[in-house]
Amino acid sequence: MYFFRFKLGILFRNTSYIMSDIETTPTPQPERQRYIAIPKYKGCFEEVGHYTKQLSTGKIATLKYTTAWRWGECIIEITEEERRDIIQSDAVCLSKYECEFSESTDGNGVHDELDNKDNYTKKEMREIVESIAPGEESDEEEEEEEEEVEPTICTDTDDCACDESPDAFECDDCGTKGLNCFENLGMSKDEATAYMDLGQPDRCEKCFDIWKNTDDAKEYLQTIDDDASTVSLCGCDTDFMEDYGEWCLDETYYYIYTGCVLVPEGEDIEDYAQGDGSYANKKEDPVSVFDLTDA
Repeated sequence: MYFFRFKLGILFRNTSYIMSDIETTPTPQPERQRYIAIPKYKGCFEEVGHYTKQLSTGKIATLKYTTAWRWGECIIEITEEERRDIIQSDAVCLSKYECEFSESTDGNGVHDELDNKDNYTKKEMREIVESIAPGEESDEEEEEEEEEVEPTICTDTDDCACDESPDAFECDDCGTKGLNCFENLGMSKDEATAYMDLGQPDRCEKCFDIWKNTDDAKEYLQTIDDDASTVSLCGCDTDFMEDYGEWCLDETYYYIYTGCVLVPEGEDIEDYAQGDGSYANKKEDPVSVFDLTDA
């Protein structure tokens, strides 16, 4: 009995030793090599910056700002299997691999695109548009806005000077009279147009806010929130976006289209030139001048 327990103990200890040895044995990693990744043809290198911003409604907006370059280079560190996949692909996202941006020249076009554009209300779209580029108002317009007079509410309803003013205003809900009341509700042109198209009466700011929380206002609120896609993006100003628009550059992606050429780091890129302005991999591209020389 004691002999059996002794042998069983040795067996468990030996098994534990073997399992521990297996678990700590490192898995061999494929050898990796650094390459300069360049496009086969000029004008096929793109840089895409992903900018994000949290809107006042809590949504996170993502805007892709794409710059097309006449020429660009990145250094990537990849395995042999990855190298073969890349040179056989027409389009490659270099940022998918361990990638270092090297250089780009002659930006020849920019494009901006908002992810899931149809998921935003007009109000959210307006907030996005206003935060991607400086306003178009002139200094004079800004000064006029600063000098804008607050709406005047009359207290003497029997003898009201507002009756003689072209800016006279009377709330159809509470009867309050004043000047420029309706124009100072903070409504955009689209919102005011929708309000009037629905045949709503003139309201002062207080009554307007009360009305917006009633069931009667549902059609109006639905109207101004529909068709967010009709609000178009203007040209993005990335400096303005980061400094004043509160956008953050989360990630930058680099793409090569119509074929990628991989030059081992340390070699001369011009050794891969074809003489017609294009470049080719030495072995895998059948039209390479290197293949013709070896034949």
